[in-house]
Amino acid sequence: TKKRLKELSLEQQKSIQYGESEKKYTIKYKKSGYIASRTTRYHGIMTNKEMLLKHSPSERYFTDSLCPECGGKKYNSEHDKYKVAGLSLGEIMITPLSKLAEVFDRLENEIDDLQLTFSVRKISQFIKKACELKLGHLFLNRSIPTVSGGELQRLRMVQVFNSQLSNLLIVLDEPFAGLSNEEQKVIKKNICELAKTNSVVIVDHENQFSNEAKNVICLGPGGGSKGGYIIDSNEYFNSIQRKKGFEAPPVSNFTDVDINSDIYGYKGVRVKIALNRMNLIMGESGIGKTTLLREYFPQVFESYIYISQKPLLGNVNSSVATSIELATKVFSFFVKKFNKDKNYFSNLTGNKGCCPRCGGTGRLEIGDRKENAIQIECKECKGTGFSSHLSGYRLDGKSIADLWNMTIDEVEDFFEDKDKKIISILGDVKSLKLCYLLLGQPVATLSGGENLRIKILKNISTSSQLIGIDEPFKGLNNTERESIAVFLDSLRKKDKTIIVIDHTKGMSDFFSNVIEVKRVNNYIVGI
Repeated sequence: TKKRLKELSLEQQKSIQYGESEKKYTIKYKKSGYIASRTTRYHGIMTNKEMLLKHSPSERYFTDSLCPECGGKKYNSEHDKYKVAGLSLGEIMITPLSKLAEVFDRLENEIDDLQLTFSVRKISQFIKKACELKLGHLFLNRSIPTVSGGELQRLRMVQVFNSQLSNLLIVLDEPFAGLSNEEQKVIKKNICELAKTNSVVIVDHENQFSNEAKNVICLGPGGGSKGGYIIDSNEYFNSIQRKKGFEAPPVSNFTDVDINSDIYGYKGVRVKIALNRMNLIMGESGIGKTTLLREYFPQVFESYIYISQKPLLGNVNSSVATSIELATKVFSFFVKKFNKDKNYFSNLTGNKGCCPRCGGTGRLEIGDRKENAIQIECKECKGTGFSSHLSGYRLDGKSIADLWNMTIDEVEDFFEDKDKKIISILGDVKSLKLCYLLLGQPVATLSGGENLRIKILKNISTSSQLIGIDEPFKGLNNTERESIAVFLDSLRKKDKTIIVIDHTKGMSDFFSNVIEVKRVNNYIVGI
């Protein structure tokens, strides 16, 4: 009989998590286009032992916790007797920057040694600027993987804003990405100060700096192959003005999520989620919004998926076509037209249509060690991964390799009167503003936002009732954000509950329920 983990006895749970079977089992799996098998014992998911080569699911089932011996200091107790300003080195490392600012202020006034004074002053300047940029809750021992995108963005800017150099050309790529409105105001103030002694180039989608900038350059009129031209800035800003035509439906049913845990700093929190509606979670960057979606909600909701900007999983052959599950349909279309074997037109490794030189990847790797290797385009297939013999099979003058080098827009025009299923998939891709991507574009070249939107496409037919999405509007202008919001609302109309993290000003109109996360006394306690 099927049982959930919580329905099992503690002994049965322990066996699944940490046990090892006496019996061996045969596991079948897909590898490079064919079915492989391996015989192995069962190893508990918490043992971190591989049952398949180079694959261990353990990291999906555990998380980090503070070391009970050092309390996160990373130093042994022997170091605690050496103190400066009443703090040991380990204690300095785990003290929030907001409190360290006072400590280093005091040290700067007390120390007479010139060299020490210089070092303390530099540290003090860094801490003060970090606090000014709303990073006072961080501490020096905080590991980079646990820092949010918005926090990391501001940490990099601390160094830029504290620089004593002048007459530099400084390029800031989307300096407001992942930041709340209040954080954006502080960043803008510092950027304007920086521009007094340097030449600053800001890459952005909005007009936040249009009044302060001496020169505004707008590129367009579209994305991908349709972009790259200088267009009139006034026309561009007018084109991305918000259109007030959307009304979020009222909430008819809430469910409460209670969190009472010291892990990740959440304690005594109640989140009210509107069911079958669009929910927006807002708050300062680094406050723990992603933690709610990634760590807590999967424990609370049984029918839930989380979509982030992490790279799509796949192999060296993975492309936009394979990611949106269009490749097989295109291969099948050619197979039917020319009455060939089902793998004849496939460029997946091991199939007949695969380029013999590069193995279907479209790229060749040069170099012995992985970190020093470079990749170049395969000259034989011109980066498509298809065997040259397929160039003789054409539809309306286009080979399958030609289609792989076409944008989503162009492929849609090609299949318009040929295949309704392909057109339907491409229509969803266009709704998420990805029409500029090449059909055969490698997954490795996609941005975080592009990865996220393709993951949304892959989960259109998910059986999960709740969908958590981390910053789907990041790196987009107003018009594009509206299109994404309308698409997400179309999923909501299929009886899904959508939970979105975002900072973008004005997007709350699309959501029936807006949740603001706040920090009080170093705990996330109020919503």
